Amino acid sequence: MFFILLLLISFLVFTGFITALKDVSVTIPQAVKRGSNALLTCNYDMENDTLYSVKWYKGRREFYRYTPKENPAMKVFPSQSGLNVERNLSNQSHVVLLAVPLNISGKFTCEISVEAPSFQTAMISGEMEVVELPIEQASVTGIQPRYRIGDLVDGNCSIKYSKPAANLTWTINGVVVSMCDIFTKKIKNNSNRARTLRCKITDGEFYV
Repeated sequence: MFFILLLLISFLVFTGFITALKDVSVTIPQAVKRGSNALLTCNYDMENDTLYSVKWYKGRREFYRYTPKENPAMKVFPSQSGLNVERNLSNQSHVVLLAVPLNISGKFTCEISVEAPSFQTAMISGEMEVVELPIEQASVTGIQPRYRIGDLVDGNCSIKYSKPAANLTWTINGVVVSMCDIFTKKIKNNSNRARTLRCKITDGEFYV
């Protein structure tokens, strides 16, 4: 009997009598500042099907579920990674994470399931990185107000904690430096970064 039912469902899907989930996608911010909120959206078109459930996973662990026919429809599962769901702003299409911490960076997956007769399920994922912006401007040391032809420029540019580490670029008169030796140093688990500029003055139009 089960085999006959399975054949019937397969026939209906193949012939188009049962519509399918389509246009399934997620909208997940690529980067979010630590401590801010993040909106994760699951986009889908069920056509004439009825939604059974929407589930969200961080990695392989489910942290959110929305099942319209259950009471309560929304379930939030405890998370050791610091995920904090704002229930009042979350529903069957999106979930809002409050005050995101650095350690939740990674893959988030949305799983959509529809009811009979198709019983279809679709899963799609996206990556989100939580970043820490520098709280101070870059510090430049070693640069003199004037140089003569033949002088050696030896300067250091450094910036404190950021995640990922900040990308520092030396420019002279608004032009990116290319004719000098530049050394990059990463310290404290790549959270701090410094770049040293060393070059010899050979052009009278060279001003720092």
